[in-house]
Amino acid sequence: MYLSILKHDLKRKKAMNTILLIFITLSVMFISSSVNTVMSVITATDSFMDISGAKDYFIATRGINAQKELDKKLSSLSCVKSVKSEKIMYNNENSVRFNGKIVEINGVGVLNSIDDIGIKVF
Repeated sequence: MYLSILKHDLKRKKAMNTILLIFITLSVMFISSSVNTVMSVITATDSFMDISGAKDYFIATRGINAQKELDKKLSSLSCVKSVKSEKIMYNNENSVRFNGKIVEINGVGVLNSIDDIGIKVF
């Protein structure tokens, strides 16, 4: 069936075959460039995470005792290479004010120092 359709198409005018060839070539170029871009992004993400120093997991705890216990448990695991702690501040919905007015925050806000984060931003 496909061969008969192909024979019929080849018998048409040369201009039609040329246009079909151009469209097929353009579609192959677009597909190959898309695949190339996807592959570049996939491989670049891992190297970016290594260079930036971003950690694999983020765990937030409340209270000094909970943080110390968690650090001890994580440090004792053989699969954990490093543990880093940062101080953060939780706010509730009524604790943030701007020009004397309460700023509405949906949920709980978390603030941390930009100096302590330790992630290289590009």
